Amino acid sequence: MSITSSITKALGQRIFFTIFLAIAGLGGLPVILSYAEGLASYRYAEVSCEILRNKWIKKQDGDYKLDLEYRYEVGGEVYTGTRYLSGLDNLSNQRLRDIRRPVKQLQPGAKAYCYVNPRNPAQSVVERGSVHPWYHAVLLGILLLVGLWGFLTAFFMPEWAEKNMIMDGDSSGD
Repeated sequence: MSITSSITKALGQRIFFTIFLAIAGLGGLPVILSYAEGLASYRYAEVSCEILRNKWIKKQDGDYKLDLEYRYEVGGEVYTGTRYLSGLDNLSNQRLRDIRRPVKQLQPGAKAYCYVNPRNPAQSVVERGSVHPWYHAVLLGILLLVGLWGFLTAFFMPEWAEKNMIMDGDSSGD
């Protein structure tokens, strides 16, 4: 393999894995962090709360946002919360069938249980967990690891990457 071909191949690998890592990071990292926040909500303290407002707002054709507000007390201080679940959108852009249960169960004036972050009582949710299913976080974590591995090998182990990664369709190994 010529030096020019080797440089072109290494540059191609570097560009490919840089783009791959950027896309996986921009798309995946917020979901992974959101899922981690949802897991942390299982350590929140359970407190009694009163539902103040609970309705759905139509955002666009077929998409809805849960408009929720509740009041709770921690250590003698009164707080209000608006989050049903931990996550990026907190049930916004969900289909109506996905929010019928919380809207139906949590009528204004009703008493319910909320979960409050013991380190920051202003942070609360009505239901523990995350908007995102666990497999989203796992899949995106794998994509981030593959992208990171390719990025690091292409930049810091170019000889190994050149010998072991076939990027130009040449499977002869020469």
